[in-house]
Amino acid sequence: MSGSTVTRRRAATAATLVALVALLTLLLPPPLPAHAETTLRTPWPVVEVEPGSEVTIELEVTAADQRVDLAVVEAPDDWDTLLRAGGFVVRAVTGGDEEEPAEVDLEVTVPVDAPEGTSRLTLEATAADGTSDRLDVDLVVAEEVAGAVTLDTEFPELSGAVDDDFGWSLELGNALPGETTFALQAVGPSGWLTSARPSGEPQATTVTVPGGETETIDVDAEPPANVEAGTYELQVVATGGGQRVEVELAAVVEGTVSLELSTPDERLNAEGPTGQATRVPLLLTNAGAAPLEKVQLSAEPPADWDVAFEPETVTGLAPGDTVEVTAEVTPSDDAIAGDYTLDVEAEADGRTDELTIRFSVRTPLGWGAVGLGTILVALASLGAVFRIFGRR
Repeated sequence: MSGSTVTRRRAATAATLVALVALLTLLLPPPLPAHAETTLRTPWPVVEVEPGSEVTIELEVTAADQRVDLAVVEAPDDWDTLLRAGGFVVRAVTGGDEEEPAEVDLEVTVPVDAPEGTSRLTLEATAADGTSDRLDVDLVVAEEVAGAVTLDTEFPELSGAVDDDFGWSLELGNALPGETTFALQAVGPSGWLTSARPSGEPQATTVTVPGGETETIDVDAEPPANVEAGTYELQVVATGGGQRVEVELAAVVEGTVSLELSTPDERLNAEGPTGQATRVPLLLTNAGAAPLEKVQLSAEPPADWDVAFEPETVTGLAPGDTVEVTAEVTPSDDAIAGDYTLDVEAEADGRTDELTIRFSVRTPLGWGAVGLGTILVALASLGAVFRIFGRR
């Protein structure tokens, strides 16, 4: 056999082997991908709960972008469980990876008659490739879970004037597992406008707080226009996750002092004779929000005039109250008929009010009679003179 013939046979054999390998490659199924590990875990495998409470526990699922069926395979009797993600009730999710696992919430309702002690829930995750994982979550039932939800403020008592609004900043802390939505309510005294809102959300009445985190709550209180000085108590309540927490606040309204001095008919003029007392009625009004313990009255009359007040001091004038006092004005005996000014002042707690009264002095009746007699005598004398000299 020649060398060329051998070479041709070897080439044919090699070609045949290549063809067979190619045919087998086409006929055989593709190799299965390597199995990715399916895991089901939670940051909080043991949680304290109260009877009748509702808790949410975050779950993390990894399965390399596969469908993963989820189920609660074991739970105590009468315990309600629910799996939720993206706002939906779910039974399966697409698994993530170690850096970004799929997140699912396990919602558990604890019966009101749940006995104290540890109760276990078991969950199972099964991936499309057949891999699976189980997770045990222990719920420790206690009559009272300390510090599950807190509502605190650094300054529970604030002070301000009667026309001030009051505002507090509160911290709502959620130590429950998973995020919890809380309803907010602020209750104040009658006539007060109160509100409790998440910071930066003036229209919201609820706030969602992730487990282990806090949110700032803004509380506003507007007193009524006629509020009096004093201390007013408010209550802020947050309810959610089977928990209720409240905090007491206080608004101290510092009363403003305002005093008004006037007359009953709003006229600022009077008249009277010299040497005799004339009674001039005045009104004292507490126009502020704080009671006036002592109101002192005084006057600056013309020289040698006398002014006395009845009473001279007014005590215990409540906000909004008005009391009538009397000023007895006595012009001097030698005062000339005419108009004079009389300055009257009321003072209380460093605040004053004053008014100026125009007082008209008239001649007393006795002096008028003397003057009239003098005039008549003068006229009679003048008439006699005309009669005597007229006959000549």
